[in-house]
Amino acid sequence: RRSGTRRVGSDEAAAALAEGLPRRLGWKPELQQYDLEILLWLQSGHVLLGISLHGRGRSTVGSCVLAEDRRAGLADLRPSLAYSILAKCVGEAHGAATAELLLDPMCGSMTSAEVATGSDVGASLFCICGDLSEAAIATSRWNRNRLPLARRSRVDLVRWDARRLPLRRFCTDRIFLHPPSENFYGAGAQAVGRLYRAVMAECRRVLRPRGRAERGAVAPRLALIAAERPHASSALQRPMAGPEEGCEVASGKDLGVAWVQQGETRLSYEGGDTTLFLLTTSIRPLRRDVTGTEEASASRKKK
Repeated sequence: RRSGTRRVGSDEAAAALAEGLPRRLGWKPELQQYDLEILLWLQSGHVLLGISLHGRGRSTVGSCVLAEDRRAGLADLRPSLAYSILAKCVGEAHGAATAELLLDPMCGSMTSAEVATGSDVGASLFCICGDLSEAAIATSRWNRNRLPLARRSRVDLVRWDARRLPLRRFCTDRIFLHPPSENFYGAGAQAVGRLYRAVMAECRRVLRPRGRAERGAVAPRLALIAAERPHASSALQRPMAGPEEGCEVASGKDLGVAWVQQGETRLSYEGGDTTLFLLTTSIRPLRRDVTGTEEASASRKKK
């Protein structure tokens, strides 16, 4: 895969990779019946190498994180990329003794849950996946039914609208969010922006806020894969949420929930402006984020 200025063709890059691997690692290149698939991304400034985690070549079902004979969605993440993002989302909570809840509100073909239940990084996760599209739910149900029973029992599948999740507040520990791009959503940039804002507001409502004594490395976290960075940035600039937005904090009426950004990484994915955001939420006084309109309203009430 290439992005940026084209200086090297795909065939040239594949030939160079096939020549370099035996020298460096002693691996013999094979186009059929191979044990590992090596992926290469070329950008103007650097090269990224990865190993695919799906079941081509001679991989067995036991060593494959995806379901056998699975069906793909419209814009699936590669399992290797999904694994890396999931590892970032779990952080140092990997291997925790207590189970945690992973939510994928726009699951597509359910790649996130397959990777979570089939890899070490998601050993303590129970997954709830959902989507609004009937086609996505049908594809996910097909893939879920082809998982081994031990993994299938750790995945619930629900049809819902991610803008109005049927979940109580502060109920989930990890969120894996991959909204559709403008090309796939097909409703224009403004509609995609509204979708981002509504879905992010719901995620803020259901994600458990970080505790006062909780380290950031193990705190609840959302991993957002945004195909268009401006939409995500706009959604994160929205005011913090209080009781009116469903984020009522039991310890005080003057408290609300705000996004806290932990990291941001540009991804070499499909040659676009795809960005990975790592986010958590914290409880803060609502008075610190009062907007000008609210201040004017409060002033009128005093008069």
